[in-house]
Amino acid sequence: MAAFYQAVDDGLIDPAAPVELVLETRVPGPTGLSICLDPVCMSWRDLVRLMMTISDNTAGNAVLCAVGFDRVAHTLRRLGLLQTDIRAYLPATDLHTAEVGRDADNLDPYLLPDPREYDPLWYRVPRPPIS
Repeated sequence: MAAFYQAVDDGLIDPAAPVELVLETRVPGPTGLSICLDPVCMSWRDLVRLMMTISDNTAGNAVLCAVGFDRVAHTLRRLGLLQTDIRAYLPATDLHTAEVGRDADNLDPYLLPDPREYDPLWYRVPRPPIS
């Protein structure tokens, strides 16, 4: 969000500009824009609101791609968030390519999807043993 509003301040993004999200570009999931059956059109600032309020992954991915990884990385470093890494969603059509790339060790690991980033139910914090 901070990188988005910096891009707005720099005149790179019009926050009121309409954005159309078609089904093929959405991050799969059980809630939010992922479950819409038709193309969705809304402003960038409304996408940021969904990204922040309900943690909508499709909105977040669209904003991330519009703002750019370099700007987001720069903002994170400027804010002192040195251990934070943000990745984009890799569409399902590219998952086979990503797996082949992982096996062949010829694809940037930061482009591979990590399902835990998009579904909090998949992430499990290890619990200490009961004594």
